[in-house]
Amino acid sequence: MQEKIIELETKKKELEAASKEMKAQLEKVMRDNSIAGYESNDKRIKISLGEDKTDYDIDKDMLWEKYPDIYRECNVKEIKRVV
Repeated sequence: MQEKIIELETKKKELEAASKEMKAQLEKVMRDNSIAGYESNDKRIKISLGEDKTDYDIDKDMLWEKYPDIYRECNVKEIKRVV
């Protein structure tokens, strides 16, 4: 019985890896073709892709180099507790 459980667990991992790979391929095709979502006819598979998001941040080193007075004025001291 123990050997059968180990065999089933191994097959499960292999199937999960194969499923993950196939989903990644499907997502790539969806992105390449600008498809936002997919749902199988039997409703057992549903994939929706979130929109790409652009995030902006301040380059603090550049700010310090070009505008040191503004950097000093806007710099906020933040204390974080280390646990």
